[in-house]
Amino acid sequence: WYMKSKLFIFVFVISAFSLFGCSKTEKISYVFSDGQISVEENNIYNKNNNGIIEVISVPEFNSAPLCSLPNCTHSDIECISKRFNSVPLICNSKAYYFINDSVEYIVENNITDIKLGTTLYEYDFTSNKERKIKHIDGVVFSENGYIINNNILYFIGNHLGRQYDESGNLISNRNSGGKQQLFSVNLENYDIINLGDMYNPDELTAVYPLAENSAEVYIKGVFDNKIFFDTAFAVEENEIVKFKLYSSYYDLSSEKFEVISNLNNIIFSEINYISKDYLALSCENELKIYHKTYDTPIVIEDEIISVGHHSKCYIDDDLVIYNGYIFDWNSCNKKESEQLKDKKIIMKYENNFITLMKNEFDIIPWNIN
Repeated sequence: WYMKSKLFIFVFVISAFSLFGCSKTEKISYVFSDGQISVEENNIYNKNNNGIIEVISVPEFNSAPLCSLPNCTHSDIECISKRFNSVPLICNSKAYYFINDSVEYIVENNITDIKLGTTLYEYDFTSNKERKIKHIDGVVFSENGYIINNNILYFIGNHLGRQYDESGNLISNRNSGGKQQLFSVNLENYDIINLGDMYNPDELTAVYPLAENSAEVYIKGVFDNKIFFDTAFAVEENEIVKFKLYSSYYDLSSEKFEVISNLNNIIFSEINYISKDYLALSCENELKIYHKTYDTPIVIEDEIISVGHHSKCYIDDDLVIYNGYIFDWNSCNKKESEQLKDKKIIMKYENNFITLMKNEFDIIPWNIN
């Protein structure tokens, strides 16, 4: 059985507690958004093709802009869904999000520069009120993922890849290539800590020169009390430019950054899946699966594993799915599924997978033939 689900925007009324996930207690244990999509309980928060943040209920697949204002038409700037540039962190009927507010200014003699800044906001869907929490100078918020873990919000502060002409005028500022640092915000007292550089731009560009204008960091999630992230950058091989990734983590216990391999002998890798129980790391032709209780990873070797943005993976106690192949833990059998090929598995709901491909959601049954 297979059902293709088309999404329709229409107005419907949902109570605050049924619309927004997480526990009803105030302390937030874990919420993750990669900037494009987030899943909480039976709700999917998604940035649609029109750039609007919408909430999609599962399994009904009803969808509407992420807004609780009465009688809102969702067509003007007053709609809160238009305030979000990326999918916010949502819990306890509140949304946490950043708005960048950098300002270009004249230094002297008509030389222009930019003052970087971003502001963390909280929106209460119950009272429909927005509150400014904290302004951070010197960086902009990177939309490549952020997390709340044990009531602490972690995000990437981007210094941007800025270029100046011979006179000192700012001529370019890119999201990629600049220094990128991990910040924490305590949601109880709003203290902000700069935890340090997520990679060393000088070291990376010394080995891979194209990284100077292309490197970007992506937060992937928390596993084993560590925040994992991938760094993507351009390399040239045989006169062909392609993107590579390598994986690192920040250890919340030791408060240190660790690179999974030495930059001078880098093993290109990607975090393919992460949950509280499992971590999957693809590396060349291997998929390494870590469990919080295992001493060593389980390794699946296969020529079909590819390192890059298109690797798709899902893991639970019954099976592993990667790039359209299904590996059964119990029987150790592997089979191919055309229905899952090139699709990202968003969540498991009862006996079905909820998948995503090109911003279109599908329901695919658990017992795939």
